[in-house]
Amino acid sequence: MRLRRTTTTTVAAALALGVALFGAPGTPAGASVPPADGEVALTATFNTPNGTAAAQNAIRDHLVSLITRTPAGEEIKGSVFLFTDDVVRNALLDAKARGVKVKLILDQQSDNTPKGGEFEHLRDGVKDAAGNVVKAGLGGDVFTADSWVMTCPVNRGCIGSRDLDGSGAGHPINHNKFFLFSKVGITPNVVFQSSANLTTTQRIDYYNNAVTVPDTGLYNNYAGYFDDLRFHGGTTSDGLDHYYRTADSTTGPYKTYFFPRKERTGQPVNDPDTDTVISLVSNLDCSDKAGRIRVAMFAFTRDKVASELVRKKQEGCKVEVLATDEVDEETGKRTLDADVRRVLAGGGLDRFSACAGTATDSKGVERPIGIHSKYMLIEGKYLGASGQKVVFTGSHNYTVPNLRSNDETLLKVRNPLVHDAFVANFEAMKADTTVCRVS
Repeated sequence: MRLRRTTTTTVAAALALGVALFGAPGTPAGASVPPADGEVALTATFNTPNGTAAAQNAIRDHLVSLITRTPAGEEIKGSVFLFTDDVVRNALLDAKARGVKVKLILDQQSDNTPKGGEFEHLRDGVKDAAGNVVKAGLGGDVFTADSWVMTCPVNRGCIGSRDLDGSGAGHPINHNKFFLFSKVGITPNVVFQSSANLTTTQRIDYYNNAVTVPDTGLYNNYAGYFDDLRFHGGTTSDGLDHYYRTADSTTGPYKTYFFPRKERTGQPVNDPDTDTVISLVSNLDCSDKAGRIRVAMFAFTRDKVASELVRKKQEGCKVEVLATDEVDEETGKRTLDADVRRVLAGGGLDRFSACAGTATDSKGVERPIGIHSKYMLIEGKYLGASGQKVVFTGSHNYTVPNLRSNDETLLKVRNPLVHDAFVANFEAMKADTTVCRVS
């Protein structure tokens, strides 16, 4: 796989713009789209909520570039929690019009046009003021048509069906945020995995991250999962309370973890022995005092994960955590649990920031900003091998529903250049004192 090595100066400039760091595909707002027959390289992309329009839109614009460069006869598959972005909607409908097969799975909450949900527009098309269809929709024929869009059943994910407390208030969701491209330009089997929903808020109010990976084995792992989402969400299936699947790519240094994962029989939902993140952290050997962990997380409520991070600090690793602390409008609960805050704040970490701040626009109007990224960076002796640099990212927050009930994806990328690009992003967020202050 071809990567363009990037100097420190170039990395800093790229992060300031919020554009892709490797290869050809990153396209800031206003720039020309890469050639349709160009190559797609391994790419890390980040946005900056208090930056320029190009910096805010970087992840969305990169996704649109991938859609735009998908040739006729190829296929785009996507699974997204919240979808209110008409720019991406139009790009997908235009792709279908030029002969691309477009297949989308959305959470049921995107079927709500009064709040901007794009499901009905994606299915039925876009109409002008007179009611004339100006962009044909994808349709809803999920199992026989070349293009379609569906939502998961009401009050559950497509696969995840478990109501954790029995009240119905905290029902599962399809929390995924990925797209699959059978070909972009001349590059086959491209995976786009983001932390961001396709909403205005995610672009302008939150830091987010994305990776674009051309890799056949990884693509096939995601495609199999997509088919399971479609089956359980689009048939009479009642879904599953346990789905957990892990798979290494057969063609690259990547691994996927698909949820929900159920605890052991008779154990509470915070059972540490079936917490994937705890297992991943525990694989780092801190005995040589050279290991390092960085976590940037929107929602962090699993106190046993926090305790495992503190344990690694006590063993000699350097540990830093940036976590958003606000009331989540979806759940009505704080994104940073009080017990997690207590454990991390008292754990002697090298850095712990409870992140929430404001940005002021050119007219003097303030808006809240924070971190919606979901990643953990590990370097050191990992799984017995020294000098490793690994990124874990995807849709997976460190909450119980993300582990036990939701449709979620966690992606492992073992690549030093990708890791270092994420480190630069982490350092940029640390330096943004409007959002992250030392706790």
